[in-house]
Amino acid sequence: MKKTLLLIGIFLYSIGMKAQDEHFTLYNMTPLIVNPAKTGAFYGTYRAGAIIRDQAPTFNNTYVTPMAYVDAPIIKGFRAWDWIGVGLNFYQDRSGSLKLTKTSTTGSLAYHFALDGKAPNLKKRRKGKKPTQYLTLGLQAGNVGLNLKDLAITDGVFEDELLGGGTTSADRQRLANAKVSNVDFGAGLMYTAMFGKNTKMNAGIAMFHLLKDKRSFLNGQNTLFSPRITVHGEVQHHFSDLLYIKPNFKYDQRLTSKELDIQGIVGVAFNKEKDIDVEAGLGYRLGNALEFLAGMKYGAFRAGVGFDLTLSSLAEIDNRAGAIDFALSYIGIIHKKPKPKPVMLCPRL
Repeated sequence: MKKTLLLIGIFLYSIGMKAQDEHFTLYNMTPLIVNPAKTGAFYGTYRAGAIIRDQAPTFNNTYVTPMAYVDAPIIKGFRAWDWIGVGLNFYQDRSGSLKLTKTSTTGSLAYHFALDGKAPNLKKRRKGKKPTQYLTLGLQAGNVGLNLKDLAITDGVFEDELLGGGTTSADRQRLANAKVSNVDFGAGLMYTAMFGKNTKMNAGIAMFHLLKDKRSFLNGQNTLFSPRITVHGEVQHHFSDLLYIKPNFKYDQRLTSKELDIQGIVGVAFNKEKDIDVEAGLGYRLGNALEFLAGMKYGAFRAGVGFDLTLSSLAEIDNRAGAIDFALSYIGIIHKKPKPKPVMLCPRL
């Protein structure tokens, strides 16, 4: 009974007030939805990743969010050390026993501006100096939509059906096969810097749902896609070739809703010859959950798992099993084939 009431409560809150955005504990493995300025911000030819989150797994996989993305630094910019990245991101969030489904497909574009460094000079045979600081501007555009896949289930009982002794709900009829979609835009800035050889940091701010949409399944007066602000930051410091730490945070604000997530991760180079790193850490989502984090890097592959231990009042209902994330990413490198100049060999006569 508690589960049924909670599912109905979350569903009515979602359609009557606003549609919740994607939410991952392993947010560092979902770069394009944290900030479009992260598009193409890596060393490699292309990057592909996927993540799936099971929110409240004790509810028989009622809240599941899969997501996949791909991005690449495609071309050089207007200056020697600038470059442009493009990306594509897709996710689908299914909420509640009534299967309120949010689907989003967005493309992103980012320009990475070098703030320092010196351009190479081919005439004077100078290699130049690589930048240590970058400022990135990212833009995002696409489509986001909501729909109800199935209302004909036993858990979905509306108030007028309870009061009316089982009569068909007017709200059920209005919501059957309901769909809402909206053109979506976002933008972000990110600053990246290297401090010596051992420390790298990035920090940024992004805004999503810039076109405020005032539509609802029920009365057309409530906001479904409200603007969201995200602030994030990460530092990676290597104490030696074997040990490093990665503290990071993410802050989200949407209307009156605020969320702060703080994490600390320790990494160990398990096998340097095979390029294997093992990571573990803890996180805290303010007033909501304690997070347990684990990950592994094997060459170009990176995998992670995150588990939320519920600390809020929902612990009585979900048995403290708040959520679990599984993520995998890969950075590929395509090497250009060398084109040596032909050499004519003349035999001695």
